[in-house]
Amino acid sequence: MTRSVHSHIGRKIQVIGAISSGKSTTAQSIAERLGLSFIDLDAVRHQPGWTEKPIEEFKVDVFGALTQAGNGWVVPGNYFEALGVSVISQADTIIWLRIPFRSSFPRLFWRTLRRSWTKEELWNGNRESWRVSFFNRNSVLIESAMKAPDRQRQERAILRRLSPQPTIIELTAYKRIDRFIDSLS
Repeated sequence: MTRSVHSHIGRKIQVIGAISSGKSTTAQSIAERLGLSFIDLDAVRHQPGWTEKPIEEFKVDVFGALTQAGNGWVVPGNYFEALGVSVISQADTIIWLRIPFRSSFPRLFWRTLRRSWTKEELWNGNRESWRVSFFNRNSVLIESAMKAPDRQRQERAILRRLSPQPTIIELTAYKRIDRFIDSLS
């Protein structure tokens, strides 16, 4: 599936992958290294009280942010259900974090535990709580475990539908992500 190893990194980059694969951290690092705008889909979508912005409003806000980022952008996140391929089809580079579930789930568990303990603010005043994170069917931990088997299959199908133009860089381990970021000027 890899079309290029990193011969050309564009100025419109989407980072995709499973929950806790490192999308946001990777995207922020790439944006800083390349001087591009960082557009966090989670921050745009999740309103105060964990209310999701209506899909049409979400799309308008995302495309407005992409348009305003005249210098280029890095977008972490999938949101294929809400956005379809409308963002990823504009990307000239796709960073696909294919981190195995056995690596990403422990990271998610400890991250969720830390965020619940410290009450760290995520987006728009939202915080993870013990009740929702560990004792609720809407838990991000349960969502991750339930979606894991189909996640890469869904991502692979979406990438196949794209034209052959974007550079697709697959990274399959956290050390490879670090080396990739270190290689950027």
